[in-house]
Amino acid sequence: MSPVTSAVVNAAIVVAALPVALAAGIFVVAAYRLATVKGHSATAVQAVLGAVTFLALGCVPVALVVLVPGLAATVAAAAGFAALLPLAVLAWAAADRGPEVVRHGDPRRRRHPYRRLAVLVGLAAVVVCGLVWTALGPWWALPFLAPAVYPIRTLLAYERRFRAQATDPAAIPDGFALYLRWFGVDQHTAIPPTAADAARLGWVDSSGWVSLERLLSVEFVRRLGGFVALGSPRDVLPPGGATRLYFDRGWREQVTALARRAAVVVMEPGDTRWLAWELGMIRELGLEDRFFIVTAPRRDLRWYHLHRWTGHAVVSVVARLTHSTPPAWRAFGARLRSAGFEPLPDDPGPGCVLAVDGSRIVLLSAGLTSSAELVGTILDHAPAWS
Repeated sequence: MSPVTSAVVNAAIVVAALPVALAAGIFVVAAYRLATVKGHSATAVQAVLGAVTFLALGCVPVALVVLVPGLAATVAAAAGFAALLPLAVLAWAAADRGPEVVRHGDPRRRRHPYRRLAVLVGLAAVVVCGLVWTALGPWWALPFLAPAVYPIRTLLAYERRFRAQATDPAAIPDGFALYLRWFGVDQHTAIPPTAADAARLGWVDSSGWVSLERLLSVEFVRRLGGFVALGSPRDVLPPGGATRLYFDRGWREQVTALARRAAVVVMEPGDTRWLAWELGMIRELGLEDRFFIVTAPRRDLRWYHLHRWTGHAVVSVVARLTHSTPPAWRAFGARLRSAGFEPLPDDPGPGCVLAVDGSRIVLLSAGLTSSAELVGTILDHAPAWS
């Protein structure tokens, strides 16, 4: 490579790296805003983990390149910053300048063309990879292409979440699964999917951790044709998983109508006054035989020690920022008792499916490890839908 060409390439890398120097800071600020202002706690967790992961992916090759004689430290550092270029685009998309509190019953609208942004991130990553390839060689280029994967997956997942909305409940065919949960549950349910669950979710939705809702959604859609949940009035970005319905006024009547049309009603343990109302609705409508309580599947934590430790640390920080704590079984049991049910005295633990026998909450299965086992247990004990 001639000196002129080398100088041009190095200058291009430096220019590409300039806006990326602030990407990590922007990303943390965006995560903070999503967690504290807009309620995107699960998205914030993924954002922080993504920033940490790709900082590591950028720093490791840079450290190796610096050790190679004959390469300027500035070029190596610039190449490392260039590896974080896709994060700048994703941080901009995540720092959505929407209203601080959203309280309306209309479907959420896209504020950015997420699919097009994913294409732009991919093109930017290819350009950066080509520049690094030219300057440092092919062996150094591929590690800098890897950081583009997470932003592309996340942007495509955003697009899917906006598409998973329904405007007319009557258009949803009967016989679906209705999912009832407290709106803060995504802050505290972070599950590393098994290989089978990841295959069902697809490469876009199986990144990092997933919520119990996302695990159940694929299996319920496959076996019943639909999985429906009520959206939080504070949602700016639909959380993904179930088909979301947003109501302003009259949401209780809408949920009651949906429960009558549902083949099964599934609840995740929580402790809010709205869950108390939903439990009372189940009793009032006589839907005890179609009502099931599920807990997150059990995981073989021998393979997830580091992942689990990091994840719990991030979830703990987000929970502190949002002043939120996961509900204890005792609190949920009190809600069940106030609605006329007789709950189990102790926490049944992970991977459990519970049903109602008369007024007693009974344990059907425990220690289940996949969404297929959870949904299979529910449908095996649910009455035939007609």
